[in-house]
Amino acid sequence: MQKNERQPLSVFSDFHIDIDRCARGMALTVYGARCVLDFNESECLLRVRGSKIQIAGGNLSISVYENNSIEISGRIERVSFL
Repeated sequence: MQKNERQPLSVFSDFHIDIDRCARGMALTVYGARCVLDFNESECLLRVRGSKIQIAGGNLSISVYENNSIEISGRIERVSFL
């Protein structure tokens, strides 16, 4: 790569998502999350670097929120990248 060329930046290289079954349905963990923009029992909107993630479902709750990691559990129906 030449000195003046910029390497393309992928928003997907700055965070990742894991999903597992748990007692309340599913547990989705977003690593690299910057903040929670909006949250209620049926929707969660997270900011990650250069993008947003919307998690929709039912009976959602935040069970872990530390060190740029957010774990959301409940009946997860949809994950959208905005």
